[in-house]
Amino acid sequence: MKKLKLENLKGFDGKPLKEGDKVIGLKDVLMAYLRNAHAMGLTDKEQTTAYGLGFLIAQAKESVELPNDEYDVLKKLCDNGKVKAPNGQEQQLFGVIYKEQVRQMVNDAQPIKGENGTVN
Repeated sequence: MKKLKLENLKGFDGKPLKEGDKVIGLKDVLMAYLRNAHAMGLTDKEQTTAYGLGFLIAQAKESVELPNDEYDVLKKLCDNGKVKAPNGQEQQLFGVIYKEQVRQMVNDAQPIKGENGTVN
């Protein structure tokens, strides 16, 4: 299992990224990826996992604990970052500052140790 902190994204200047008056957080970008999972090269099984992840992340506040299979699907979405249009062309869902920061935040998720001290 991994624990993912749902922090706000920051611009190159270190200030929170905003769209209008809304501060953009990791959760916002992850939810956009999950809403587009059907067009991001996932298998049917991975799409089902992404569907469940949507509920888990949407309800999370400051952090979320993810079983390894769910973390792997989320990481796959973030590493790819592209959606396939109906005409077959792929397009990045977000620009570089969103995509790379989100990838780094997901990669930095911390392993959770079980009761016996081993990493789950």
